[in-house]
Amino acid sequence: METFRDYFRNYLRKINSLSDATVTQYISIYNEYEKYSEGKDLSLKDNDLYMNQSKKWCLIRCNKHWNNYIDYLRSNGNKNSSIKQKFSKIKAINKSIEQEMGIKLHIPEVKLKTNTPPVFSWSPEYTMDFLRADINEKKRILALMKLHIATCYRPSDVLSIKSNNFKERDGVYYIEMLTQKTNKVISSIISEKIWKEAYFYADNYYTVSPYSDLLKYNRDIKEVMAMVAANLDVTVYDTDSNGRIIERQSTYIDETTPHTLRKTGINLLLHWGVDEKTVMRNYSGHTNENTFNKYYVSHDNRNSIDIIKQRTNEI
Repeated sequence: METFRDYFRNYLRKINSLSDATVTQYISIYNEYEKYSEGKDLSLKDNDLYMNQSKKWCLIRCNKHWNNYIDYLRSNGNKNSSIKQKFSKIKAINKSIEQEMGIKLHIPEVKLKTNTPPVFSWSPEYTMDFLRADINEKKRILALMKLHIATCYRPSDVLSIKSNNFKERDGVYYIEMLTQKTNKVISSIISEKIWKEAYFYADNYYTVSPYSDLLKYNRDIKEVMAMVAANLDVTVYDTDSNGRIIERQSTYIDETTPHTLRKTGINLLLHWGVDEKTVMRNYSGHTNENTFNKYYVSHDNRNSIDIIKQRTNEI
């Protein structure tokens, strides 16, 4: 009985549309699959769901086979991104064979379950200390970082803030801009002090940011953090190659990136009691509540926009 491994081997080199380099690359994936499939390969009878009468049971066997293959790849040190890449190439081979040889087999969508580690952001107490901080060097970068925390904007939007984005009405200071990713206008009330510190640079240099790319911004963030945060220790969480959450020790300097500032601002507002919908609508610009809660929220306090006006006066 022909198996999926035989099918792979018999037809891969017959695909005229693939370049020699691509064939070589795909053969290496086939060789890895061959190591796994010795003695437990999938028969084409199970895999050919389009012709088989017992689709339900064949589908169960087929999915179980590929899930076992995922476990095999994980046990050999493959991360989720690598596993997805291998499956996309296996599916590409299958598609090419289908188009050129007329043989159509089922390969399931790969849905890898991944654990989400707890979100890292600065503590509210440290954030407030930072927003009050003053240093002699890199004052413009410090002002930009404070503005980044206060607005919770995406890094690319923060680097685009210009003098005409600064608004003031009835004693309320805010930033108003069109976001690049979602093409929505958001208006964010911020502290008068932070507004004025940042506006000084926007007024004199047209933009608050002196950068055209995030690499330079990230580099200077580390330098400012070295002046302000010293080597404050922090516990952070990651996932290992098997998707397990692991704990590690780090420092504020090492863990702070432009995106950390965005998360820190979001969690400061939530800590103050501002409700999530207000934060999403007027600050972070998120349109997906699940993404917002999964990747950005590390505190779960709620409430309303009036709190912002009261709390920003404390900075």
